[in-house]
Amino acid sequence: MRDLEASPTPALEDARRYARQLVKAGYSPLVLDCLGLPELYWFYARLRAWGARLAVYAYVNASGRTAGFLEEFRKVSVREVAESLGGSKGSSLDRAVHEVMSEPVDLERLAHRAEAHLKPIVDRWLEQLTRSSARFFVMSDHGYDFAREGEKWYLTHGRSPNLLSKLAPLFVVSPPPRFCSSPRGP
Repeated sequence: MRDLEASPTPALEDARRYARQLVKAGYSPLVLDCLGLPELYWFYARLRAWGARLAVYAYVNASGRTAGFLEEFRKVSVREVAESLGGSKGSSLDRAVHEVMSEPVDLERLAHRAEAHLKPIVDRWLEQLTRSSARFFVMSDHGYDFAREGEKWYLTHGRSPNLLSKLAPLFVVSPPPRFCSSPRGP
């Protein structure tokens, strides 16, 4: 196995191996189709506030597209990847990036759209994840890029500029310890 510490840009092969190790160690997976840096930060901040212990890893999906991820896992869909790991999948962020955030608009309007459409998606995932006391990990096939058309901005992945969309994050979460609410007797 390749030493992850020695590699400045671990590839999806490493993510696949690590995901399988986590499953064997008893972690439940959530596989996301698309997770950008702002959402990754929101996950991190909210889970830390919840008291969870986290480890965040960044892998490189050279294509910045779902196809590269599926090729590495030898599966035909993100759902199939999630099921092969014994977990679930989420694709609502990818849909929002394609359907709502891909229209070029001024930067202020793009920020408002992100807050209105992307943040609530992550909040829903967080609500579900933090109800459980199980250890889990979240991995994604790619992120997205901010692209510009004249004075207007939009989100995209898998095409030029294709920089941030190559990020395939994986983060491992151990929930906060549950404290016994009843007093201890002698």
